[in-house]
Amino acid sequence: MVYHRAPSGADALAGATPAFNSLNGVIPTLRAIFGPGRAGLWVACARVEDAGGARNGRAALVQDGDPAMSLHGVRLSASDIETFYHRFSKEALWPVVCSSPGNVRFDEADWDAFAEVNRRFAEAVAELVTPDATVWVHDYNLWLVPGLLRELVPAARIGFFHHTPFPAADIFAILPWREDIVRSLLACDLVGFHVPHYANNFAAAATNLVGARVSREVEVSSRYLTVGTPLSTSRMASELELGARRIALDAFPVGIDSARIEALRATPAHAQRVEAIRRELPGQQVVLSVDRLDYVKGSVQKLLAYERLLDRHPEYRGAVAFVCIVAPAADAISVHRSVRAEVDALVGRINGRFSTLAWTPVRYFYQPLSFERVVSWCEASSIAWIAPLRDGLNLVAKEFVAASGGDGKILVLSEFAGAHVELKHAVTVNPYSPRSMDYGLRAALEMPAAARRQRMREMRQIVRSSTADQWAADFLAQLAPDRPPTLAAGVTRTPPATPSSAPRRAPAGSS
Repeated sequence: MVYHRAPSGADALAGATPAFNSLNGVIPTLRAIFGPGRAGLWVACARVEDAGGARNGRAALVQDGDPAMSLHGVRLSASDIETFYHRFSKEALWPVVCSSPGNVRFDEADWDAFAEVNRRFAEAVAELVTPDATVWVHDYNLWLVPGLLRELVPAARIGFFHHTPFPAADIFAILPWREDIVRSLLACDLVGFHVPHYANNFAAAATNLVGARVSREVEVSSRYLTVGTPLSTSRMASELELGARRIALDAFPVGIDSARIEALRATPAHAQRVEAIRRELPGQQVVLSVDRLDYVKGSVQKLLAYERLLDRHPEYRGAVAFVCIVAPAADAISVHRSVRAEVDALVGRINGRFSTLAWTPVRYFYQPLSFERVVSWCEASSIAWIAPLRDGLNLVAKEFVAASGGDGKILVLSEFAGAHVELKHAVTVNPYSPRSMDYGLRAALEMPAAARRQRMREMRQIVRSSTADQWAADFLAQLAPDRPPTLAAGVTRTPPATPSSAPRRAPAGSS
């Protein structure tokens, strides 16, 4: 497994340290891939004082007493990390994958540094694996690894998973290196996405930019069919051809460990935390927001909508508390500093305008919270408000559903979050529309308890039936060598949609 972050709690890497903290939500999911019956190697960044000389180091990592995982560090200097991640990945690539072209900033010289880090990853993997290894590469930071690795280990089975959205083809084409990226991904055997819409976007980019051909389409299962929303699609490109190569595409929405959440909710410590929160906010509907600091997460839009609610509907003053938990992001990314300043100013303004001696409208936590504390806030809250401008999936939405219990909670969810494709019973909002945000918040606050319970019952069934372990098993099963292409649970087979006589540059979705 190849991912830029090392798992939390990783042992020191022979003179190196983990290059990033590991607080993002996908780390527990990736770490859980390894265990009894599924041993392997995790390749990640490691920070060193001097990246020259021997760049790579290796150390064993023991998980819960079972050495199922070993860790290999690709040694990078602070300067390497600054250019590769904080500058190029976050300022050039991240705005594109999140369809926010107005925030794109790059120095074309940084591309060379980004490509060099990807090359080091590919070389490290090639030195460590057998010729027929299975290699699973994760996320847009390592877009170039598959193509480089295919040259170094031609017989390897290579899979790639996007934890982010994949943008529309014309947005993706903003990147001057678009063809290099697409050709690298087409060196994979399987490219995975959270939802079918992203797979179609990639297929369109591949056909438009490098002349790939959609050789198979499938009908999307009704479970993932969301007619009338931005991520809706009824068909998905499931195979591309480029020359002699066939590349499988599929949708694999990441699941969560619902059993872990249910076990946590049964503990006395959890019950004490929930009770303490309820004592602190008696008689109030608690609206919970849990995000990472980022302009695409919608924190500003939520605060503005909450301020409008208190302005226009005084009856909610003292009756609703907005708990805004924002996990800090790297200060090295300049745009994060401006977003934090705006969030801080809005919280101060709202609390300054509406606070009383007995009530504080916004409870603001600018700090990372442990998984246990997040689950406690989920159970203690009436409403979860998840309204990103764009999000690959959003695990917090699923965690709230899993932790909701049966006492009439409700989820308010952006239609631009990948999780909305599965969680259609949430109250849907368009975070770009103040009117939609206002209406969605009021609809959730005023929804009868019986309606809340029915909606949450439907969503809990979905969340419980799609676990993180099942996600990994589905992907790795489809990536297995000598196995005919199969389809994940989200899609059903149909005959090939593109006749052999069709033009080679037929757009994705044609028939």
